[in-house]
Amino acid sequence: MSLRLLPAKLGAKRGNPKREKQLKAGNRKKIALIEQKNPYCKDLYGSITD
Repeated sequence: MSLRLLPAKLGAKRGNPKREKQLKAGNRKKIALIEQKNPYCKDLYGSITD
């Protein structure tokens, strides 16, 4: 999954709180991995990993 696609994908599903919770749980590991490789990502997705 490329970093360029992430903001659009996550932003698109923002509207549904239940789906957002599932996303947060599922993407936490993915995002954590991406953050390890790219620290700048943390600024973009800080609210998601909190």
